Amino acid sequence: FFKERHPGEIKYTILIVFFVFAFSITLSWGISSSSLLGLIAIFGWGFGDMSASIIGTYLGKHHYKLDLLNKKTLEGSLASFIAVFVTSMTLLFIYNYSPLVSIGLGLFFGVFGSLLELFSLRGLDTFTMPIGLLLASMILYLI
Repeated sequence: FFKERHPGEIKYTILIVFFVFAFSITLSWGISSSSLLGLIAIFGWGFGDMSASIIGTYLGKHHYKLDLLNKKTLEGSLASFIAVFVTSMTLLFIYNYSPLVSIGLGLFFGVFGSLLELFSLRGLDTFTMPIGLLLASMILYLI
């Protein structure tokens, strides 16, 4: 099921995931007392990164490179946007935000999350997506 691109990749990724979960739980449930912030970060990253990887790998036909390391597909980037948008919009709606606010913030998180996935170096989106989404949601929460 897992295929390592380089030795130790799975261990390294699991270590990052545990750190991200601990950081997200501490900031969202512990400091801000809002589980929504952590859920947007973790679910947005999980569904966004997963859909970008699966759709980009198996259905991606329009390839582009931002630098020498990142090879992305337009289909994967679009899938990431849609997944983060739908996930965050649904969570906001469940937490009793109005439909208009849920759609607006969902669009923001969709664009921001897909940009984080797009510009992260190979494998670092496991760190940058959830932390970036968490910090963005915290800033919006404090405003």
